[in-house]
Amino acid sequence: MSARLKGKAESNYNGNQKAERAEEPKKAAEPPKPIEVNEITNQEQFDAACKESTCMLLFVPDIRDAGKAEREEMIATLKKVAEAQVRGLFQYGWIVGGTQYDMEQKLNLGFGYPAVIAVSGNKGRYAVQKGAFTEHNLNVFVKGLQLGSIRTSTLPELPAFVEVQPWDGQDAPVVEEEEDEDEI
Repeated sequence: MSARLKGKAESNYNGNQKAERAEEPKKAAEPPKPIEVNEITNQEQFDAACKESTCMLLFVPDIRDAGKAEREEMIATLKKVAEAQVRGLFQYGWIVGGTQYDMEQKLNLGFGYPAVIAVSGNKGRYAVQKGAFTEHNLNVFVKGLQLGSIRTSTLPELPAFVEVQPWDGQDAPVVEEEEDEDEI
């Protein structure tokens, strides 16, 4: 017989641990943080979203072209799509179209707004969502990226991000044109 069986075995047994754990107050599972779709207005924000991870960027029309309600609807559509995805897979943000003209040219976004792109800074790849800007089409785009069925391109060297003033949340001011007396 082994020495262990003959004598008293050393044990760290502390009783029924399951029973003890049951008496401890259970911690409620924390709800997941809501997905944020923030405006990107400077290089630091762009790098935080896109440099070391994959970001999904929405380019929205200028406020004078689309108005507050339409802009908010576009951002809400991207947010709905973001909330339906696995959390942490993408960072989400939006940019006012035309403010990053050189970047848009490098990424072949000359077709109008809204436009959506996925940029993977750590992999050096990007993809442009083609088709109408709808929740369904955006979901198809995201799923295609996850499955590898969306064609990606090599990410070109991007110009420095032009810092812009954040949107104030208001509609564009109405500019009244003065009537020319000669035209009357």
